[in-house]
Amino acid sequence: MGLGFSFFLWIKFIIGVEMSKSWYVLNSYSGYENKAKEQLLERITLNGMEDFFGKIEVPSEEITEMKGGKEKTIQKKFFPGYILVEMEMNDDTWHLVKETPRVLGFIGGTKTNPRPISENEANRILNQIESGVETTSQQNIYEAGEMIRVIDGPFNDFSQKDRYIY
Repeated sequence: MGLGFSFFLWIKFIIGVEMSKSWYVLNSYSGYENKAKEQLLERITLNGMEDFFGKIEVPSEEITEMKGGKEKTIQKKFFPGYILVEMEMNDDTWHLVKETPRVLGFIGGTKTNPRPISENEANRILNQIESGVETTSQQNIYEAGEMIRVIDGPFNDFSQKDRYIY
């Protein structure tokens, strides 16, 4: 473990002050978010750095679908390719995260000095995970009575005045 890690343990022991944890967004390979989370948790445990990390979340919800007459439960990710990590930022935690397989890096700030997301943004995403409701869906941009044209599917190039918006 590096000098930075020892220094922070010393400060915590002598002064009794813990640095506050902030939420950071990690970019990972899309489809490998859960595997990247597992590997990050494993590396944190192996390096004894549990005190510097809080929650690690992959923003997703469980959805039950009917396929072929059978119910199937799947995990739908709100933000594919992204992981939320609550952590204290220092040299050792930064290197631990950056060297984790399937993690591409931090989002926000600079390459060497990542910036945490705001508490409001973190709380919004965490509430979205808990409630299981996707609030990132696109709003309707059409109003009743507007002329629309279908650009794909069986009604391709079909135009009609919209009477109802669902």
